[in-house]
Amino acid sequence: MKCMTLSELRDIIDRAIENHDHYGGKLVPSIVVKTVGQIGGTPSVGITSIQSGFDWDAGKLLIYPEKDLRTIEADELLALRKANEKQGWAEYENRGLKAEVKRLRKQLDETNRNIP
Repeated sequence: MKCMTLSELRDIIDRAIENHDHYGGKLVPSIVVKTVGQIGGTPSVGITSIQSGFDWDAGKLLIYPEKDLRTIEADELLALRKANEKQGWAEYENRGLKAEVKRLRKQLDETNRNIP
């Protein structure tokens, strides 16, 4: 995907400002974020500041979001999914073991009551 230039961003912002009445006079810039199972409006975070980069970041316009954002690589995502699945199975087995303990305690109590 081609990255936007500053002049392209300016054109979009200028059009948004011209049409700001369409948005009730208040148009809040935000950054779209990916989420799982989202229903409703597009998930996003607000912007706290923008500044021109310098030194290693020369030639960049840096946008700072109100929440920390980071990229996630496919292998990291796969590891997280595997860990989540493993935890889910552990919880499932734990529920089963708790039910089995409860059943055995009940059986033991009944057996103890029947012993003279």
